[in-house]
Amino acid sequence: MKHNYLSFLILGNLPVLSVAEVVAYLEARKISYDIVDVNTAVLLLRHDTAVDWSELGGVKKAGKICGESGDLNMSTARVLLEEHLPADKKIFGFSFYNLTSAALKRAKGDFEREALTWKKEWRAVDKIRVRLVKSRLPEMSSVIVGQEKLLPPQGMDVVIIGSGHKFFYGYTESIQDYRLYGERDFGKPVRDELRGMMPPKLARMMINYSQNSREVGILDPFCGVGTLPLEALSLGYKKIFAGDISPEAVMATQKNINWWKENNTSEATVDIKKADAREVSKSFPKNVRSIITEPYLGPLVKQSTTPVQAQKAMEELKNLYRQCFREWQRFLPVGGRVVMIWPEYHVQGSKLTINLDDKLVADGWVQIDYLLKNSILGAWRRGLPKAEQR
Repeated sequence: MKHNYLSFLILGNLPVLSVAEVVAYLEARKISYDIVDVNTAVLLLRHDTAVDWSELGGVKKAGKICGESGDLNMSTARVLLEEHLPADKKIFGFSFYNLTSAALKRAKGDFEREALTWKKEWRAVDKIRVRLVKSRLPEMSSVIVGQEKLLPPQGMDVVIIGSGHKFFYGYTESIQDYRLYGERDFGKPVRDELRGMMPPKLARMMINYSQNSREVGILDPFCGVGTLPLEALSLGYKKIFAGDISPEAVMATQKNINWWKENNTSEATVDIKKADAREVSKSFPKNVRSIITEPYLGPLVKQSTTPVQAQKAMEELKNLYRQCFREWQRFLPVGGRVVMIWPEYHVQGSKLTINLDDKLVADGWVQIDYLLKNSILGAWRRGLPKAEQR
């Protein structure tokens, strides 16, 4: 299949999870794609349909690749500016990714010096207003791009990406809305550093891993202060369910949901209840398609925590999660999904984790591997227990 689009995606702080989110997002929409290159900073891919990358929590910037070259070609950057920006005004900056230290130092200096030459030429001949935006870092952050208006047609963040023995040239078309993420993180009326530490971007990534349409019901049975339900609302989900065994958490989530609805238009229904995650069928309807949650992760690890204490906490969590999955197996339909954070304890140089893979497989769960192996996230699809598969 011919792929008409060649895009670059600038990945977030958890690049493996960011790539996994992209894959899940594209496959859920049946968008054909081909990965050209990937590293810890950038994903290059071809795809056959236009994509709204701003819906992804793990992509900081995204844009269009317009050409490639065997060397650092400054004339290509000038063509981009002349073709895509207004004739009477040029506001731009440069972002460099995946270059060696020597190549980066040379390129940053050469491009900025050449840009000053363009600036003189444009001003002298055509009286063009020109402003070059500089950064101390190799790249323009999404915040700088937003604040300096470096998105077409107002301005341009020219992007140069090293890949093997060639360079790709393009420009940023969209950025994460850092203001709205900040509002949902720090501006909501109730925050709890112990109960609500999950960043909204990670919550959004988890929702995208579930591969649901906006019409199906989703449930967070450990809702805390409502970070996941808030992100589901912001993505346009229509049927959102949330529960927690703590009355304080239920009240906190309700306050935060009310705050969001007061400031945004939404037709969604959000059903929040005091409920035990091990007994969700008693509190929520059967039209839930996915469970997406950061569960209780155990007591905080302190410097004084011993390996024996940590192991005991892990065993208690393992028992809790096993009970939850057994209940969710009965609650969700075949094909229903669970996306969940799994704890890691780092104690005195050792890492302790929970592995329920064999037990979950025996109970009929199928692990969905969107590059999530050995990560803090797990994604599972509800199947039939082995005893029922005969």
